[in-house]
Amino acid sequence: MPRCFRPSSLPTSCLRLTNSAPSIPGRRETARSSRRWWTLFGSVLLSCGGDQPTTAAPQPDISVSMSVASISTPSVQYVPPSSVSWACETSLTSEASGTGKGTWLDAVVDFYDLRDTTKSLGTIALQASDLKSAWSQDTIRAGQASSRWRVTGSTAFGAAFRMHYQTAGTTRTTSASLHCAPPATTAATAPSITSLSASPSSGAIDVLTPINVTFTASTPVGASFSIMRATGACSEGWGWAEGGTPSVSRTLPLTLGWPCRLGVPIGVEVVTYDAVGNSDTRRVATTVTLADTVRPTVRVVFLGRAGQDYYVSPYGLHLASDTLIAQVQIADNYRADAIFLETYPFGVSDTLVIRDSIIIGSPRQTDPSAPPGFVIPFRPEWVGNKLQLRYYGRDAQGLISNVYTTEPGCVTIVLSMTNPPAFPICTIPGDSRFARVPTETGVLHAAPPTSESRVRSSTSYDARPMP
Repeated sequence: MPRCFRPSSLPTSCLRLTNSAPSIPGRRETARSSRRWWTLFGSVLLSCGGDQPTTAAPQPDISVSMSVASISTPSVQYVPPSSVSWACETSLTSEASGTGKGTWLDAVVDFYDLRDTTKSLGTIALQASDLKSAWSQDTIRAGQASSRWRVTGSTAFGAAFRMHYQTAGTTRTTSASLHCAPPATTAATAPSITSLSASPSSGAIDVLTPINVTFTASTPVGASFSIMRATGACSEGWGWAEGGTPSVSRTLPLTLGWPCRLGVPIGVEVVTYDAVGNSDTRRVATTVTLADTVRPTVRVVFLGRAGQDYYVSPYGLHLASDTLIAQVQIADNYRADAIFLETYPFGVSDTLVIRDSIIIGSPRQTDPSAPPGFVIPFRPEWVGNKLQLRYYGRDAQGLISNVYTTEPGCVTIVLSMTNPPAFPICTIPGDSRFARVPTETGVLHAAPPTSESRVRSSTSYDARPMP
C-alpha cells in the first residue's frame, strides 16, 4: 500500500474492508496483481463514498397556456328597477406541452372597469369541479382542450381568468383576458340628454291616461339602457335596454295609477346610461294631476252544489238544501273598496271590504277547494217567493259599479223536485232578461314597452361554464 494513502480519511466500514486485503509474505507482487488490487480498492471506495450527495432524476411535468378563441357580441337585458345585465359567451383554448400530466386546482376571475382597468368590479372563485367540467378532463395531458363560458355583469366590463393547476408537485397558473363590450368601447364622453318634454303638461287627467314623454340623448360610447319615472305624485317608472346605439330618440307613454296620489302635480325624470356605466339625468316639471272619475265594474259567475256546477246565471229550480256560491270580481282603474251582495225580498246582505287593490275576487267559501265566492244557502222559508240577487261594488272614491241583478222569479226555491212549479223562460242567451253583466270597457293596466318589466331582481358579475 502506498505511504501517501491515509486510512484515517476513510469511513470505518471502508477501513475494515481495506485491512482485510490478503497479504502473502515473501511473495513479490507482479504488475498484473497490483493492477487488480487497485481496481478492487477503487471499487470499494466508490461504493463507500458516504459523504457524496445523490441527485434525484427530474419528474416529468406539463406546461399549460390559455387563450381566448372567440367571444360573442354582448347581449343586454333590462333588470328592474334600475339596472341591466350584460352577457357574453366566450370560448377558451388551452395548449398543454410536456411529457408529464397535471390536475386542475381552482381559478379566480377578476372583473375590472373599462374606464379604469385598475378598478376592480368584483372577483369570483371557481372550484376544481367547475374547471374539470368546463375542460371535460380530470387530468391535463399534452394537447389542446377547449371550454365555453358565459360571463355577466351590470355594465360593459373586462374579465381576467387565472386558473391554477398542479404538475410534478408544483402549482402553476395560466391566464387569459377578455372584454365583454361593444367594439372599440372606450371611456369617452358621457351621455347627454339633449331634450325632454311631456304632453299633456297641465290639467287633470284620469288615472291610467298616458302622459307622452319625448326625449333624445347622445351616447358616444353607446347607450346601455334608459329609465323613465314619475316624480311628485309617486316614483313609479319603467326601464328598457337600448342595445348600444349611439343616439337615442323616443316617445313613450307614462301611465300612472295606484299608488300615485290624486291631485298632486306630476314631474317626469329620464336617465340614460352608456355601456361603461356613465349616465345623464334630466327632469321636467308639469302641472298635470291624476283624477278618478271611472266607476268600477263587477262580474259574477255562480257555482252550485259545493262548487260542482257552473252557472253563467243562477236561473233555475234549486232545492232548499242547495248552496249557491257567487264568485264576484270587482275591477277598478285606481282602487276598489268593497263588494256588496243583496238578496231580495228577504233583506239578506253581505259585504266584502277591500284594501289597496284594483282587481280582486270575493274570498268566502264553504268548500276549501272551490274558487272564492259569496255563500248563499237556500232556506226553506224562501220556497214560493220570487228570489232576486243583486251584486255591485264601490271604489275608493265612492263611485258605485254596475249592478248585477237577476230578474225576480228566475231563481225559484222548491222543497222537492217532484211536480215542481212551472218555471219562467229566463235562460235564453242574448235575451234582455238574461244575466245583465255589462261589457268591460277601458284598460285595467296600461301596456308598457315590450322590453319592460316590473319584476324586481338584481345583477352581479359572474362567470359560469357552459355545456
